[in-house]
Amino acid sequence: MLAPPGSGSGWPDGRCSFTGLFAASAAFAFAVASAAVGAADVPTPLRVQHYQGLLINQNSYVALYGGFFKKHGLDVTLVPIPSGPAVEAAVHSKSLDIGTQDLDQTMINTHLQNLNFTTICGAEGSYYQLVAAPGFKFTAPMTYPEVMKNFVGKKLGVTALGADTNYYWQALFQTAGLSPDSGSYVATGVGQQSLSAVEHNLVDATMGFEPLTSIEVQNGATIVLNLAKGEGPPETRNIDPQLTYFVDKSWLAQNTDTARKFNAAIQEAAKFQQDPTNFPAVLGYLKQALGPLGDSPGFDKMVRDNIGPSSSTAMTMKSVEAWLAFTKAYLKFPKEVTAEQIFKEVIWEEACK
Repeated sequence: MLAPPGSGSGWPDGRCSFTGLFAASAAFAFAVASAAVGAADVPTPLRVQHYQGLLINQNSYVALYGGFFKKHGLDVTLVPIPSGPAVEAAVHSKSLDIGTQDLDQTMINTHLQNLNFTTICGAEGSYYQLVAAPGFKFTAPMTYPEVMKNFVGKKLGVTALGADTNYYWQALFQTAGLSPDSGSYVATGVGQQSLSAVEHNLVDATMGFEPLTSIEVQNGATIVLNLAKGEGPPETRNIDPQLTYFVDKSWLAQNTDTARKFNAAIQEAAKFQQDPTNFPAVLGYLKQALGPLGDSPGFDKMVRDNIGPSSSTAMTMKSVEAWLAFTKAYLKFPKEVTAEQIFKEVIWEEACK
């Protein structure tokens, strides 16, 4: 190629310098290659929801503070959202990438409400505990189902109206032969808000989580039913996992590799916790995540006891069958839906195994 006279090619007659061209091309190629390497080194931003002040997101905390997300090329920001319904709205609106909620809600959202969600990994085993506030007066037997008569007409704490904390209260009443709306449901949120509501008798009882339940007991509350240990209606047993990570299917279609990396990080975090030699590190991560709640007496035991439940990452047909029985019994889910059908509909084919 010839450059026009006076073009500044460096040749008197205006001819292009092939040496200069080669040098420029080499510099350009090097710049492109360097940019590609640099881009590969940049971690993928990912917005993941958590329930602030609770142990049910223990894997997320270990994966974040233990560096497992970073190891898999993810730049995770944990976004505090206090209830399932709010999380569903955030995932649906694309203001959040990955949310956590109970599997039955993903079933309802996808099969009945056409929200197009799917579960990618388990997050936590069964965790609810029914807790009566300090000074609560029991007038009926303490054994289930008779115990539910104590809560008729009472103010009952839930994370939000329409959340599974609300549905579990209704299930407990219904199986006891009482109206699902036997009490007045009060939305208390999670973490310190929920703890304050119980300790200051703003509610008479609540559907609670660790570490709040143990802290509440230390301050005079009573654990009436531990659903995490199989107490309560048959349909609330064998729920494992209870909490799951879920995404919008349209997001997943565009971010499949990111979802794979996320699952790998969560499963590594679960495995890391299972090694007793790592417990001091795990405890440190949870103290960092929960702030002042991490200074509560016995917090180390709470974290240690939650390692088993937080290792429930596998999405199995058995867990889907258990949740399907619950939704059909209490949430008016269509009776004709089979476990095989709903498993295919709401569990990603590459979900945690």
